[in-house]
Amino acid sequence: MSQGAPAGVDSASVSEFDHDNRVTTLLGGGQLSERLRHGHESFAGDPAEGKHRETIPSVSLGAASQIELEGGQVRFLVPFAGQWPNEHWLTAFRQAHQVWPSHLVEPCLDEGRGLQLGPLPVALLEEHVWAAQEQVAAANRIYVEEIEPELRRQHEEAKRREEEEHRLQADVEAKLKHLLG
Repeated sequence: MSQGAPAGVDSASVSEFDHDNRVTTLLGGGQLSERLRHGHESFAGDPAEGKHRETIPSVSLGAASQIELEGGQVRFLVPFAGQWPNEHWLTAFRQAHQVWPSHLVEPCLDEGRGLQLGPLPVALLEEHVWAAQEQVAAANRIYVEEIEPELRRQHEEAKRREEEEHRLQADVEAKLKHLLG
């Protein structure tokens, strides 16, 4: 929280709009970061949906930051919680992004930082947050259901080829030793 901001808001620029209850209500009492973290947990998936949930880390959105309000428009950065997702998960994210609702302002992936949302109308804030959360959940599903199994298959195939190569090497060495002493 910045120094000039009153309790319950993320930044001093948000406090300039305290007289507008619509903004405060849409920001969940002024705490957009809380709305992003707690608004739609059901989209994160059911932890009991399968054993992969225990072994494959699920990517989620962190707290909103750099929130700027100007003329009924809001812009903010939403980092990914924890470490930056791997390139395979980002591929899933880009696939999920292809179905972004056409009436909403598309977020930009700010490499190494997170999702940059806005400027977008404050009146559509919740819909944008929901869509961003749904996109992350869809990327998690694509990663778990499509990309991770393919990566596992490729890894197992590479391991099988390596084992076959070692077996063939041992067979050739044994034959040569038998033939040449």
